Amino acid sequence: MVLSNIGGDINIYILKRINYWACHIRGYLHFVFLNSIYLSYVLQSGFRLLRIVFHKYKYLRTIYSFSFFILVQWIASFLFILPILIGDHNYASFVVYLPQEFYCSVPITSIRGTIFIILSAYFIPLCCIGVTYLWIIIHVQYRNRQSMLIPISVQRKTKRDNIIIKRICIVMIVLSSLGIIPCSFVIVYIMTNYLHWASYRVSWMTVSISFALITLSSLYVTPQIYKSICIMFNRSQKNQKYHRVFSSISHKHKIQKKN
Repeated sequence: MVLSNIGGDINIYILKRINYWACHIRGYLHFVFLNSIYLSYVLQSGFRLLRIVFHKYKYLRTIYSFSFFILVQWIASFLFILPILIGDHNYASFVVYLPQEFYCSVPITSIRGTIFIILSAYFIPLCCIGVTYLWIIIHVQYRNRQSMLIPISVQRKTKRDNIIIKRICIVMIVLSSLGIIPCSFVIVYIMTNYLHWASYRVSWMTVSISFALITLSSLYVTPQIYKSICIMFNRSQKNQKYHRVFSSISHKHKIQKKN
């Protein structure tokens, strides 16, 4: 969205030349990917719920189960956002071309479409994440009270889960902040019937920055990802060193043969 704004402003990228339905599908896919990010965190919270609360059901934590859950997540992302293509009057699309922004999206002036996007792509997934983590916190606190009756191995897991829950709060703050500014523009428009010319650009810029913060917070909340990246980076550095050493040895060997 931001690149479309910049390209349109300098007359490099004109979305009017794109096919009508291609423009609408592209706008639809933007919200699908936005929804899929939130649903991925719903899936992550569900994984922690299975690992902490329902740890006895190990068959739900197999690679096949999570492959199925991921498939369901993507199908749900497409289905939840699908009504914006046919939900307006006479089965018209909520997605329209915004000439001043140079892309297709649901305009803030379309109250029904905007409220639907906020609920389906932002509010409902965020509520699911919040309820799931609240369930986990209540369960962990209840289990800590009965720590004398719990095996030592489970107590260690509980301490680790407490650390994770503190980190999860950071993710919840970042996920919540993603929609604050866009929702503020919607509320201002509903109350005053006034839409600032920079509303769309500020909203999507906020979303882009929030996605970057979500990525960084994911590395903090899930240390395994950070460790895996460090391992891959160290391996690549070692491979480069081995390649340099091997190339230098082979070069010396060739020089000796010539002599």
